[in-house]
Amino acid sequence: MSHDPTVTDFLADFEKECPPLVRRTDLKQFGFPLTPQTLANLAALKQGPPLFKVAGRACYRRADLVAFLRERTTRAL
Repeated sequence: MSHDPTVTDFLADFEKECPPLVRRTDLKQFGFPLTPQTLANLAALKQGPPLFKVAGRACYRRADLVAFLRERTTRAL
C-alpha cells in the first residue's frame, strides 16, 4: 500500500525531529496530528500506540508512533 507523499514527508520529518522517547504532552511541538487528550482516550480504550510511564508521565517511543500513524493512514477518495 503506497502512502500519500505528504504523509510520507510528514513521517520522515517526524522521525528526524522527534526524540526516540517523547512525552505525550510534547508531541504537539513535533507536529503530531493527535492531541494528548485523544491519545489518552485511545490508551484507556487500549487502541493507541504502546504507552510507557516514565516518572509518572505518559511517554511513547517514536517508532511506535510512526507505526501507529502508518497503520491508520488512509487515502482520501
